[in-house]
Amino acid sequence: MTQDNSTSPKVFIIQQSTPRASDGWTPNLEPATKFGALHFIFDASDKPHLDPPAAMKKAIGRLRDFDGERDYLCWSNFGDPAAMWSVVMLLAGTGTDTIRFLYWSRGKGSDGRMSNQNGFYFPVEISIRNLKYKG
Repeated sequence: MTQDNSTSPKVFIIQQSTPRASDGWTPNLEPATKFGALHFIFDASDKPHLDPPAAMKKAIGRLRDFDGERDYLCWSNFGDPAAMWSVVMLLAGTGTDTIRFLYWSRGKGSDGRMSNQNGFYFPVEISIRNLKYKG
């Protein structure tokens, strides 16, 4: 989208998480702050699949300062998947050359099994500048 004057990276959380119904758990987004200040694009109660034009309008407003060379997108695996689609399509359609995502990798717990307790985010960069479908 457009570049702002700030040089500090931002982490755009695609959609704010709601507590899981079974136990109230929500993803811990604190490790993502290592990559920048957190900014939410969609609220927990938003349902982008029900009104795509309104969702795109909201995403445009929230992403106006997104810089693909500096900022990150983060999906918490909670929420409406249409939120992710909307954001990626919007950024691709605005001429953004690069989209950087934060990928969550689970760590091992004290019992040796996979656990979110010792997990971490790492960046994944996708260049969309010259992408062309050749089907």
